[in-house]
Amino acid sequence: MAAGTGLIGVACPATKLCVAISDGGKVLVSADPAAGAKAWRTVSGLTVAQSDETLAQQRRSGQYVQYAYDLACPSTHLCVIGQPGLSSAAGSSPYDPVGSIVYSTDPLGGASAWHTVKGIDGNRGAIQTLSCPSTHLCYAFSVGADKYGNDLDTPLVSTNPTGDSSAWRVSGPVMQDAGVVSLACKSTRLCVAAGAVLLWTTHPTGSQSQWASVTNASGNGPFVAVSCPSIGLCIAAPENAGCKPCGAGNDLVSTDPLAGTWHATSAATWNISCHGITLCIGPGNGEKPFPELAYSTDPAGKAWDYVSGLGKGLIVRAVSCASTRLCVGVGDDGAVVVGQR
Repeated sequence: MAAGTGLIGVACPATKLCVAISDGGKVLVSADPAAGAKAWRTVSGLTVAQSDETLAQQRRSGQYVQYAYDLACPSTHLCVIGQPGLSSAAGSSPYDPVGSIVYSTDPLGGASAWHTVKGIDGNRGAIQTLSCPSTHLCYAFSVGADKYGNDLDTPLVSTNPTGDSSAWRVSGPVMQDAGVVSLACKSTRLCVAAGAVLLWTTHPTGSQSQWASVTNASGNGPFVAVSCPSIGLCIAAPENAGCKPCGAGNDLVSTDPLAGTWHATSAATWNISCHGITLCIGPGNGEKPFPELAYSTDPAGKAWDYVSGLGKGLIVRAVSCASTRLCVGVGDDGAVVVGQR
C-alpha cells in the first residue's frame, strides 16, 4: 500500500474478508488478506474521518490520536465504522460531536455499498468505539464535552445497526472523563470498556445499565484496548504496556469478568485481539529490543510468546484473526503482516 498511509485498525470476520481503516479516514478491503498488500484496495470515494485539518496538520498539532475511531465486523455481511469528528478549533473539545457511523452489508461492494447514519444521540458526541456481537446487536460509546470542557462518555446500543439514527439509544448514565477508547461486548450479558479505568456491566442493553470500575485493576491504567472472546475470558492492555522486558504496565486478564475479577498476566501489548479462547495476539511497540507481537494459545495462563524481526522499524498498530490459522496485522506506512499456520 502507499507509503505514508498509516493503518490503525483492522477487522477480519472471515478468511475471505478483512477491512482496515487508515489514519486519514480511508477504508481498505481485501478478499484475500493472506496474499499480502497487493490483495488490498482502497474503497475509492469513501472517507470516514471528519476533521477541519489535513492529516499532516493533525500530526503537527498533535490532534491525531490512534484510537480516534473504531470498526466492528461481526460477519462478512456487516461492518460498522465510527466517525471521529476530530476538531482543532481553539478552546473546543478535541471531538466535534457528529454522532455518526458508516456501515456496509457488502464491504467489498465499493463506495456505494457504504452508508452514513448521522445524528446518533442528537449529535451530543462522536462515536468513539464500537463492539458488535452479531449483525443484529451493536454497542458503542460516544464522547462529547460539557461547557467546562469535561469529556462526557455515553454508552449506546442498537438492535438494528443498519437502521437510522433512532435505532440507537442511550443504555446507561453519562460518565464524565471516563476516556473510553475500546469496547468489548460478547453478548447481552457482558460489556467491558477500556479507558481511564476498566469499566464493566452485566446488563449492557438496559436503559439504565450500571457500569462499575474494576477495583483490582488500579495502578495499571489508563487502558487503550480490551478484548473479550467469551464471557469467561477478557484481556485488557494498559497504555504503557507493549514493552518487554521493561515490565511496565503488563496486560490484565480475567477468567471471571462477570464478577469483575482481574489479575496481571505476563503479556505486554498495547492493543489486543482474541479469536476464541485459544488465541490472543497484540502488537508491542516494535522498537528493539521489544517485540512487534505477543501471542498466546493459552491466554488465560502465562504461556505468551513473542515475535520480532517482522521488518526494520515496523510498528504494528492492530491485529485481527479470522481464524486460529490466519491473523492479519496492519501498521505504519501501509504495512500488512500475515500470520498463517
